[in-house]
Amino acid sequence: MQQPRARWQVWLRWHSGGQLTNTIFTASRSSSFSQASTIALFPGSFDTDSKLTKTLWTQVMAPSRRTSGIPAPAGSRSSSQRTHSVQSGLSYRTASSAARLGDKTFEDSVLAPRGIVIVRQQPFVDPFGHFKSPIPTEGKRVEHYYSQPGLEHCTIWLEGDKKFLKRQNDEYTYMKFTKKSGAEFQQYALEKFFKNEPRQLTLEDHRGYLCERVVNTTLKPEDGNALWAEPPETCHHLSIAPYSFDIRPDCSYWISLQPFNKNYQGKVQGVVSVQEDLLCPYLTIEFKKDDQAGASQRKAEQQVAVAGSLALYSRYLFHKSMLDLLELGYAEEYWQEIRHYGITFAGPEYKIWVLKPTVNYSNGDWQGCTISILSAGDLVRDIVAVDDLVNWTNEIHRWGLLIHGAECHKDARIRLYCTDGRPRTSLTPEEFDRMKQGIFDSNDGGPPVNDDGKPRTSLDLEELARLRESLSDG
Repeated sequence: MQQPRARWQVWLRWHSGGQLTNTIFTASRSSSFSQASTIALFPGSFDTDSKLTKTLWTQVMAPSRRTSGIPAPAGSRSSSQRTHSVQSGLSYRTASSAARLGDKTFEDSVLAPRGIVIVRQQPFVDPFGHFKSPIPTEGKRVEHYYSQPGLEHCTIWLEGDKKFLKRQNDEYTYMKFTKKSGAEFQQYALEKFFKNEPRQLTLEDHRGYLCERVVNTTLKPEDGNALWAEPPETCHHLSIAPYSFDIRPDCSYWISLQPFNKNYQGKVQGVVSVQEDLLCPYLTIEFKKDDQAGASQRKAEQQVAVAGSLALYSRYLFHKSMLDLLELGYAEEYWQEIRHYGITFAGPEYKIWVLKPTVNYSNGDWQGCTISILSAGDLVRDIVAVDDLVNWTNEIHRWGLLIHGAECHKDARIRLYCTDGRPRTSLTPEEFDRMKQGIFDSNDGGPPVNDDGKPRTSLDLEELARLRESLSDG
């Protein structure tokens, strides 16, 4: 009995008459190229080039791909083979069209190939438990944050007394049931929850760190800017869709360069991305209209994933460059405070997120990041959710200024200190030696807070105090 002949089908793509043409070639093991049949996938006829067809078919059947002659799975190809495939005109793993934010496939085709994973389900946590920080006395929240060294000049804190909580619950209930637009929800939240610091061109006398709220600014990476680049592809076995990372978050908070030492303020942009005197964003917020189907919330989450991963990858590059100079290795404890936070809104419903890098601790390579949910609430359903949002907002700002801001400033000082022809900083050789000998000790992975409840960073308290003093001193 005659055995059926094995047959293969392969996609071939090339330009024909100025248009990209997709064709399926079908051939059996014993067939010659004159016997290969073509099936056009799009209307219209076109002429095929027999020489080009034979060349492409030879590449597909080349023994180097597999000794048996059967095409290897996409995941088993080396990077050089993948590059060769694309250059040859064969489309193995590149998605056919650009992905759009909000599509269900966006995470699979844009985020996943870059190792960016959204974790939407896990137990919720309390902000004070998450940050291992003391709980403010009821009715004295603003006083609590003002009393912490380095925060006495900040005005972004929310008191969140009973009158405030009831007022917000009433307002969001009204906006929900009168079906206000997403822009209305955004405008109100920026007014009541996400405040900005007073701004001026020069600061006369300021100790500590300042943040600045930025609304609807572009974060698109520019060609040649290695300090602000899109997260790289890390999962090469997955199909990836074209995406430009041209994102404009509704709101974000950045560290201001203004309080930095004037002697080297202008040099900081050489070691970290500085955009309009702002650096190292730590919080991204997205607003969408109320949506029962969940599509708006999904789009907001994807936008935070894109904007947040850009910010986190930039922070990773900055921190790793400092670790490279100190030659201390890339152990897990060195990455504990490298994070970014996000808040998404769909009408009155909010979710709190944290982004953390996935790092190869042996060589420091970036492998992607996780975006994990921390808490969620509905500002209409109960006042407790309003109180929760107040606490998360205050605590994210406290971390962003006292810990994130201090770490960014420390990394900048070390980078500048190690630069040939370095500008003058307040970092002494003795302090630098202490850093190189292990100032980054993490207390064996303990919580980022001291016994007295004060926040702990990789700096000791004496050095943290010196850092604050050096912001304006020469």
